[in-house]
Amino acid sequence: MDDFLRLSAEGFQEVYKQHLEKIENDHKLRMHENRSAVVQLVNLSPYYKENLDPVKVWPFPWEKKPEGKKKKRQSSKERMKALDEKWKPKTPKAQNDE
Repeated sequence: MDDFLRLSAEGFQEVYKQHLEKIENDHKLRMHENRSAVVQLVNLSPYYKENLDPVKVWPFPWEKKPEGKKKKRQSSKERMKALDEKWKPKTPKAQNDE
């Protein structure tokens, strides 16, 4: 907040200009990615007998299906019990005297 209050009108204008350029560059990047996906789809379509689904060719991160089931984690209590058993000192076997 202090940095903002210290800005002059020219300084604020420069910061605002940089912010708008960043937004514009992000937008251009997204448009380029979309254009690439369409070109890729068009280039692949002659090689497929069936219609291509854009989601199969270029899935967005939120459209990807989760890979398998996640392994269920042990509870802390179960992990401590397993470690306790693993590192428990072993008692030597009693030897029979003959």
